[in-house]
Parts: sequence; structure tokens; C-alpha cells
Amino acid sequence: MNKIYTKEFLPIGILLVFAIGSSIYILLNNYIFGLQQYIGLTMLLISIILYFIKPNIYRYFFGITLILGLFNLITFSVVNFTIKILFIPIQIIPLLALLVYTKIYRTKISNLFFKQREIDKLEEEAYYQKKTSFFKEKFSNLNDQEIEQKLNQDLVPEAKKALNEIKAKRIDLNN
Repeated sequence: MNKIYTKEFLPIGILLVFAIGSSIYILLNNYIFGLQQYIGLTMLLISIILYFIKPNIYRYFFGITLILGLFNLITFSVVNFTIKILFIPIQIIPLLALLVYTKIYRTKISNLFFKQREIDKLEEEAYYQKKTSFFKEKFSNLNDQEIEQKLNQDLVPEAKKALNEIKAKRIDLNN
């Protein structure tokens, strides 16, 4: 196991320690797991299996598992340490695991949220260039005086850019 692979196991290992401790507690005492604990431990087991079989799916599934645990919808141990923030119960153990998880996968998480914005910016730039090309083609037959008149009008930025480029190209050709 290399260093990166071991580091990625840390958040799931934190929950696994508490799950094993809870299982030992159940064996030694007369306690029965509730539905939240069964669901939490099942999701933890599925996460462990995905960790070894499908690491890409594991990252998403385990992230969802941590968020469900964080908001006390599922639990991983017999004892739950919770704090309430604005009447919302937050479990401390999944919070700790989630902090480690976000530290390890911070680049992947930021790519997940911000990559779409980069794509949108690229699409916006391509659309801007397409509109500018359209205006260049439309205004290419205008003479210098008509271009000056158009530049004094209230036009969209793409049209002004196209007119300025046509004007600059003509000045370069004349020199």
C-alpha cells in the first residue's frame, strides 16, 4: 500500500474504529442497534467494499454517507456525540471524518463545484467570439465614415469590438 492509498483510507478508518468499538460493546452488553445504526453500518460496509473495488464511486458514496451521518440521519456507533447548531444536530465523529475527507479530496471537491463554472466561462468566451465574428462580417462592407458613425452609436460590446478591429485592420493596411 502506498502513502496516498493509506491516506485515503483515514476517514473511513476513523468511522471503522467507532463501528468496531460499537460492535464489541453490543457483544458485551445487552444492547440492540437501532435502524439508524444498521443503515449507517451498512453504508460504511458498502463504502469499504467500494474503496477496494471502485475507488471513484467510493469517493462519492462515502461523501454522501458522511453527510448523512453528519446530520444525524444515520449513525456509526452506539454513543453519539452531537452538538446543535441552529437546532440542527451535528454528530462530532462524522464531522471529524468529513474534515479529514475534505482535506484529502479538496482538489477533487473543488473541481466538482468549480469545473462547471470554467466550462461556462469557456462557452461564454466562444459565444462572445462568435458574435464578434458575426459583426465583423456584417460591418466589413462599411466605409470608414460609416464605421465612425456606428462607433458613436450605443452598440453591444461585440459590435464595438468588431468595428474597432475592422478600423485597426484598415489603418494597418494603409500604413
